[in-house]
Amino acid sequence: MSRLAAYWSRACEHRVVNRAALLLLTAVLASACVGSQPLGGPGTDVAARAYRLPFAPGTRRFCLQAADGPFSHRDKLRNAYDFAMSVGTPVHAARAGRVVAVKEDSDRGGSSLSYSDDGNYVKVLHDDGTRAVYLHLVKDGAEVTVGQTVRQGQRIARSGNTGWSALPHLHVHVERWDAEAERWSSVPMQFEDVRGDGEPQMLMWYVSANVAP
Repeated sequence: MSRLAAYWSRACEHRVVNRAALLLLTAVLASACVGSQPLGGPGTDVAARAYRLPFAPGTRRFCLQAADGPFSHRDKLRNAYDFAMSVGTPVHAARAGRVVAVKEDSDRGGSSLSYSDDGNYVKVLHDDGTRAVYLHLVKDGAEVTVGQTVRQGQRIARSGNTGWSALPHLHVHVERWDAEAERWSSVPMQFEDVRGDGEPQMLMWYVSANVAP
């Protein structure tokens, strides 16, 4: 298991993985983790945690890449998380807010950076000025519209494999406007339904408790 994880990290770092290799390696890693890795669950000191895992309550998902992940979670995306999901899996709002952007017209995706602008997404603005980005959604997969208010736990979209994406998964991060850099940059996010510090770890399974009020 440790050798597989090490290979994953090295392969991602040197960009030598292709989609087929990622699919195969992920399947092997996921199989190896079943029964041996702890599942996410209610954590401690959750009062300051504003988020819940962005998938249906009671379901579990494999964290392909966590914050500072070696494949693509760097620079302005360093605080992002990727969860393995088959195309069409419901995506649930991690936090309440207002929908400020939707893209759902793309059916293009692949492991090359040239697909970066092709990812479908829903963006939700929170009351503290941050916004959540739910990325790689399936074409016509948005279930909300711009201006709509959403509740935590509400279904907002269906996952996919569009944009810069080597295999079907949901990418989620929270970002804040950086006036000095003049761009949106990701910020740390902690989940109420993840044990310990509330931050999912790469190559681990997590169970959602994201029940809509």
